[in-house]
Amino acid sequence: MQSLCGIMFLFLVLFTATVNGQIPVDSLVGYYPFNNNVNDESIYLNHGVVYGATPTEDRFGQTDSAYLFNGIDQYLKIPDADQLSIGSTDKLSISVWMRIDTLDFPASQNNYVHWMGKGVNGQHEWTFRIYNLNSTRPNRTSCYAYNTSGGLGAGSYVQEGITIGEWIHYVAVYNYTSDSIFLYKNGVLGDADNFSDYSIIPGNGTAPLRIGTRDLNSYYKGVIDDIRIYSRVLNDTEINSLYHENGWDEPLGIVSQEKSTTLKVFPNPFNPVTTIRFDIPAETQHPISLQVYDISGRMVETLVN
Repeated sequence: MQSLCGIMFLFLVLFTATVNGQIPVDSLVGYYPFNNNVNDESIYLNHGVVYGATPTEDRFGQTDSAYLFNGIDQYLKIPDADQLSIGSTDKLSISVWMRIDTLDFPASQNNYVHWMGKGVNGQHEWTFRIYNLNSTRPNRTSCYAYNTSGGLGAGSYVQEGITIGEWIHYVAVYNYTSDSIFLYKNGVLGDADNFSDYSIIPGNGTAPLRIGTRDLNSYYKGVIDDIRIYSRVLNDTEINSLYHENGWDEPLGIVSQEKSTTLKVFPNPFNPVTTIRFDIPAETQHPISLQVYDISGRMVETLVN
């Protein structure tokens, strides 16, 4: 057992032990961890509505922490908001976890499914797409940006074998300012393309963001979780941190978990010292960071690094 003392003048202390990098929070304009609801846990509070999808286990085995879609008619809907549009922000990064439950989707359109996106006829913006295994682009996963009027989109793709039940992390990065689109799979850059290749000028449409479908013309079968949307470009380090959140590392799965404890501090301030006790197993093989945060999310002390 070890003990550390520190002077703190806080109502709330967050104590964490992590083996992964910091999860980016700057310019986070949408955060949907799906804790048995579709609440937006960013400062925008742009909460969604469930249409038939059911809560299920996430990649860590936590119940009611992701959403399962039947591939027929189920989806989630997030209201339209300026911060979700490339046409409004010029830059957008979308991080999402998915686990497919079929290689050929029963309710596909043109042999593919738009499994998450913002756009309808006359109001097209951006989307994620996955092709059926029996298509000419077997299980290709791609992201696209469009002119609001429609037509061909500009985008990037990853085409690799997919296993049913496999958890996959994708990050689409749209940077209209630098004329670039990137798609990352499991923390690794898979492809890069340009808006100008297809004369795309993103607009700020009025369509909602849907998850499990884009425009009700095709439906995804599987699980989706932990959606984060940023109004800026994420860098490689930040994307890698998102992939390894809570110690995730495929194909090994969870190598360690983030442990968090919230402590109510009373009286305030301390008079003037408090003690935080913790255990670090002697056999630990991974680097460990122990940090204290105040209620605003500001790190006030690094105890072990």
